[in-house]
Amino acid sequence: MNNHKTRAMGKSRWGLLSGLLVCSCVLLAACGPSPKEVVQSEDFAAAQSRDQEQSSSEPALDEERIRRIVDEVQDVINRADESLDASILSERLTEGALDLRTAQINRAKKTDYELPPLNIEVNVASATVAKAWPRVLLVGSSAATDDPAEVYMFTQAGPEEQYMLENWVRAVGGNSIRGVAVEEGSKALDPSAEGFRFTPEDTMNEYIEFLNNPDDEASQAFEDKTLSVRFREDLKKLNDAVSKAGKVTARALPPEYPVVSVQLANGDALVAGNFDYVTTFERTVAGSTMTIGGTVGEMLDNPEVIGNVSVRYTVDIFFIVPSSEQPEEPVRVVGAERAFKFSNRHDDAIPEGE
Repeated sequence: MNNHKTRAMGKSRWGLLSGLLVCSCVLLAACGPSPKEVVQSEDFAAAQSRDQEQSSSEPALDEERIRRIVDEVQDVINRADESLDASILSERLTEGALDLRTAQINRAKKTDYELPPLNIEVNVASATVAKAWPRVLLVGSSAATDDPAEVYMFTQAGPEEQYMLENWVRAVGGNSIRGVAVEEGSKALDPSAEGFRFTPEDTMNEYIEFLNNPDDEASQAFEDKTLSVRFREDLKKLNDAVSKAGKVTARALPPEYPVVSVQLANGDALVAGNFDYVTTFERTVAGSTMTIGGTVGEMLDNPEVIGNVSVRYTVDIFFIVPSSEQPEEPVRVVGAERAFKFSNRHDDAIPEGE
């Protein structure tokens, strides 16, 4: 496959999610050396029948099958990228990951935007320990100087379903993720699982409240050096730019998809989710002119704001949520990806006096 990257890994040299993902001392799991091949999907029903015979203390996947899943998903991503046909993605991407990559491909089709490569490397991995579904597969890549580490969350809805890529992010520096070895597996968490500062689903809800009301009490619960900073900086710059013609507002929306989460080796939860937010450009001064520039302007058929224009973004985001034994520890955002999704025009909402 044209965009596929492979790095050899030995069990004596554990893969590190370093650089932009984690501290150099942190491990998720070790995968032994094995060249990647694109192979045909195995009979999933037969595979899951074998899983049901396992002890509940054993992980649902071994290294060979993890690599096979990743190769199959990578092949779908490569075909969609090469043809700029986002409809292909639904074969092995779902929910947040599907929304995000679809938005990126649509932008690449309409502008000179260079589609960022999405090459899944199995440097570290951990699979769910369970007989029940849904099951979760966590995969991470090592970081290089100019190549941020990435974290991927795959889910399997049922015994005869394929593993689907559900969420992914490039990680932010200064954060650590302590996982477990692939031989030991990891524990998938229900969205309402307790034992953490917030349940996984409440983590997402509280974060959205934090974005919308930065001075609210919830703001004290989060450590975020990525999305919230950009969210507020962009909003201020936009308002400064349009102050003579109108205003710009932004609001995060409740998530449409359930979060996916696993418990890490130190007892914390790694929570992945997706949500949308809307930035609204509103012309309020009669006789004024407002034009949306930059990437958003390129994506619009008409960048001029007559009344108001709302621009919708999709966001994939990962959190580390401390266990309830550490009530003063903040919830840390370890990575977030956003992309332009679509826009809505309301040209009849013109300012008074026109």
